[in-house]
Amino acid sequence: MQWIASVEQIETLKPRIVVAGHKDPDARDDDPATILGDTKTYIRDFDRSLSQSHSAQELVDRMMVLHGGLGNPYTLWTAAQGVFEQGQGAAS
Repeated sequence: MQWIASVEQIETLKPRIVVAGHKDPDARDDDPATILGDTKTYIRDFDRSLSQSHSAQELVDRMMVLHGGLGNPYTLWTAAQGVFEQGQGAAS
C-alpha cells in the first residue's frame, strides 16, 4: 500500500512535530508516533470500509462511525466520491 509506505518513510525520519490534516482537532502536533500510527489506521480502515461499501455515502457513513471526531470530513467525502468514480468498492 503506497500511502502506508509513505507514512512509514516519514516515521524513519523521526520527526518531532507532525501536522496532520485528518486528526482530532484537539490532538497535539508534538506526538508524531500517535499521529502517524493513527494515520496508518485511518488508511487501513478506509480501504477495508471501501471493500465493504456499495456507494460513496456508505463509505463515508462507515468511516464516520470509525473516525467521526477527525477534522475535515469534506476531504473524506471527496475521496469517497473519487474512488467510486474510479470503479472501486464492493459494488464494482
